[in-house]
Amino acid sequence: MSWIQRVLLLALLLPLFAVWLYALLHAATSELNTRSERGLWVLFIAIFNILGALAYLLAMRTKREYHLSESKKVTDKEEQAADEQKDTNLTR
Repeated sequence: MSWIQRVLLLALLLPLFAVWLYALLHAATSELNTRSERGLWVLFIAIFNILGALAYLLAMRTKREYHLSESKKVTDKEEQAADEQKDTNLTR
């Protein structure tokens, strides 16, 4: 294998390894997952390598978006309740 092929191979594998390692560490420490989910995700990523890492990252993106939309709903309800409270205080 020539040195150019080795450099190209390294240029391909290094980012894939970085994505895999990021997903593995995130799966092990994420607060969005329960303890058993973290263990299953770590095992899944370890077995399926980059495909497992990509599946995890896609699943977490969806889960994070769901949590953000739910927290936005709660914030909107709190703001609405605060506005109603202000309106009630103003009419007195």
